[in-house]
Amino acid sequence: MNLKKIPILILCYNKLHSLKRIISIIKKNRYINIYISLDGPISKSDKLNLNVLHYLNKLKLNKSIKIKIHKKNKGCKKAVVEGINWFFKNENKGIILEEDCIPDESFFKFCFLLLKKFEKNKRIGQISGTNPLEAYNIKASYFYSNYGGIWGWATWRDRWKKYDVEMKDWKKYRKFKLFYKSKNIFDFILRYYQFNQTYKNKIDTWDYQWTFSKIKNNYLTIIPKQNLISNVGFNKSAKHTYDKNNTFSNLKKHKVKFPLLHNDQIEHCKRFYDRVVKKRILNLLKKING
Repeated sequence: MNLKKIPILILCYNKLHSLKRIISIIKKNRYINIYISLDGPISKSDKLNLNVLHYLNKLKLNKSIKIKIHKKNKGCKKAVVEGINWFFKNENKGIILEEDCIPDESFFKFCFLLLKKFEKNKRIGQISGTNPLEAYNIKASYFYSNYGGIWGWATWRDRWKKYDVEMKDWKKYRKFKLFYKSKNIFDFILRYYQFNQTYKNKIDTWDYQWTFSKIKNNYLTIIPKQNLISNVGFNKSAKHTYDKNNTFSNLKKHKVKFPLLHNDQIEHCKRFYDRVVKKRILNLLKKING
């Protein structure tokens, strides 16, 4: 596959400014296999969503862009899952971006090369563009983790096929396995709570289910040595990322150096993940203390 033909899915709802930034990067680099999925408006007065819809109607003239529009609001859980299902109904592999996740231009080539390299290696579940520490000191261009962010990521159809939005296997899953994935008690408590609440349908999201799928299927995520994505969506209007002071907000983006220095040590990097958990603890304490 040619880099310019790499399949790219953009999931959007009401953030026109950042969506335009992503489209601008895509146009600049002349990518020609683009999918866009738009969740519908909450009401007839949902102006922000209608502004995005108006913009997408203009993009329809571009034959390289395929657009899926939900007439009614389906929410974070259903809209995202239906968008990704639609994407992988048409493509075997590809890149997924949400409207507020701004990539560095080198992110696309990074994903393209690794999607090809690890396509038949079923130990790898996804490629993430996010490094929550911004940088991690290793010689290789990337490393591996049991966990990995979905603020700019890529995967394959066969991995996504194992995704279950209802998390039916959670009830019979041996919960102690969660602890042995990271061997971090705080991470275990937080994951257990997130998964349990999601299973009970008390959290309107899709990504905890994907994390559970990766854990259940023993998938590793590829993490870049330096962060490639900046989530600019931390504000009061966001559904989940509403704390603008969160240390994961607006992470600095870096450029990948090519050719890639490959990493043959395919195992979970505990030292990296322990540092990520510390950042999560600090964010939680800041939130509690107001």
